[in-house]
Amino acid sequence: MIFELDQIIDGGPWYAETHITDQIIVEPWNAFSSLAIAAPAIYFLWRIRKNPMQFKFLLFCIPILFLNGIGSTLFHGLRSSQYLLLMDYLPALALTLSITVYLWYKVLPTWWMVIFTVGPLFGLRFLVMNYFSGAFGMNLSYIIGGIAFLLPFLLILRKYQYQKSLNIITAVLCFILAIYFRGADKEFTHIVSFGTHFLWHIFTGIGAYYLADYLYFLRKKELGQQINPV
Repeated sequence: MIFELDQIIDGGPWYAETHITDQIIVEPWNAFSSLAIAAPAIYFLWRIRKNPMQFKFLLFCIPILFLNGIGSTLFHGLRSSQYLLLMDYLPALALTLSITVYLWYKVLPTWWMVIFTVGPLFGLRFLVMNYFSGAFGMNLSYIIGGIAFLLPFLLILRKYQYQKSLNIITAVLCFILAIYFRGADKEFTHIVSFGTHFLWHIFTGIGAYYLADYLYFLRKKELGQQINPV
């Protein structure tokens, strides 16, 4: 099925793949690659299965990450509902906000300092999305969100003598690549006819894995436990 302009009723953006699909699934590459975002949630749920209540923050994040992956899959696959559009980006927004607050709470002495640090940064994200339309505004918003939770990571890395720093470096590189391929979706259609948005999902999933692994490491350190191989 080739969709006309007024047939996409979810209010979401048009991607390179939206125009070329003739399948029942509107954007197959974008849809199935979204499962890469849900995969780390399944893995870490299994990893903390023996003592889940010792990892309360991870346990809180896992269903949100899973919902983000499934929501993105349904949104790109069906392109038929504004509710699916919300499922595509609201869980990601909630998750980045939660992680940012969690990390700043670990490096700042009081809650009010956390609120006055994180609040303006996320307010800026919404201002950017409203002021700059389209993909540029969304990508700039993601960059601001990334900086907001990268800064406390640097302080936490120093506290633990830069252990597992490769995790953070890898996660940051993956998120940078993800944002790049999200913005470059239609620039390489002469090479990849369905665009590069699917790589946004894949690199986000990889980055989410390394970020979750570091959060797992942090909690193990707090509990005074040895990090055992899976």
